[in-house]
Amino acid sequence: MRNPIHPIWDSDVDKLSERALLCLTLHGSKQNRTVGQWAMQNEGISEMKELHNITMVLSDPRNCIGSHFGLSHIGIITEFFDIILGLNPGFIHREWKFYDKWRTEPHGKYPYTYGQVLHAMNHPSARYDFSQWDHTVSKLIQNPNTRHGGMFCWDVTCHERDFVPCTYGFHFQFIDKKLCLTTMMRSQDAMKGWYLDCFLYSHLLMMMASEIDAEVGEYTVFQNNFHVYPSDYDAVHERIKYYADSRRRHTTGSLCPAMKLQDNHQIMAALTDLYTSIEEGKAIYTPAYLDCIENTYLRGLVALICSKYYENEDFTRYLVNDKMKVWYENIRSEQKCMEQ
Repeated sequence: MRNPIHPIWDSDVDKLSERALLCLTLHGSKQNRTVGQWAMQNEGISEMKELHNITMVLSDPRNCIGSHFGLSHIGIITEFFDIILGLNPGFIHREWKFYDKWRTEPHGKYPYTYGQVLHAMNHPSARYDFSQWDHTVSKLIQNPNTRHGGMFCWDVTCHERDFVPCTYGFHFQFIDKKLCLTTMMRSQDAMKGWYLDCFLYSHLLMMMASEIDAEVGEYTVFQNNFHVYPSDYDAVHERIKYYADSRRRHTTGSLCPAMKLQDNHQIMAALTDLYTSIEEGKAIYTPAYLDCIENTYLRGLVALICSKYYENEDFTRYLVNDKMKVWYENIRSEQKCMEQ
């Protein structure tokens, strides 16, 4: 047996990721694993490099936006909105086209989405259609001392298919008077899934805390399997070099407030208009869709999506913190390079 790795901890996702990737490089073991389309790999056996049963802690969830985020990471925001809006299929397949192959259910739906699991559970094993999110909100308000603030992503149908959630579940609890979230991960891709999920779930923690008027605590993730595919070995080393060169570049995020029902409708309208106009080949920027979103943080995230498709528009006035601004700068820098 290998010596256990102590919890990997930091207040910023860049530093936390650097430490995790160094641990994976230095202490990871190679294991043969079955892979397939559900893992964005060709069918077969792949020799993975893995860490097992590790804990990672982001002590300040405001800092969940990576400094390297750019054009290719916009889908992270799109999937975030799919989750908080409770959608299936949502918009993510319109941003990241490779998602399309997983829409195998009637009416172009996925076998599951996190949005549906958290906000509109309708599996026959449930006594009635219900929102795990709303139930958890009620539990935490009624009894802040509860240890029952759990939301679960797996059910019996997951044993009958390969396309299953990487996340087993979420556990909210108060620790030292702050609301904390622990996520249990079945499996986590260190170069792709980790950054996506850290962003998504840190935002869920911030929004839950806002909804119940609580102070935000730590985001913790327990990784059963934290891995990298052979095709990404070089990318891991490049990312570690990037962090070594960027240690002095430190920015701070801000808290994401809960979403009100009115903003639910406005964000749906903005994303529908954006992706429909793009697919019709006549992307027309309509500022009113952004200006109608009252939640300035969520408006900033929608603006980042728009910045990918409307290169001549200035969205800086919508960006509410330095991490959003760095993301925006990266997008504009990439777009300029593509023009040359």
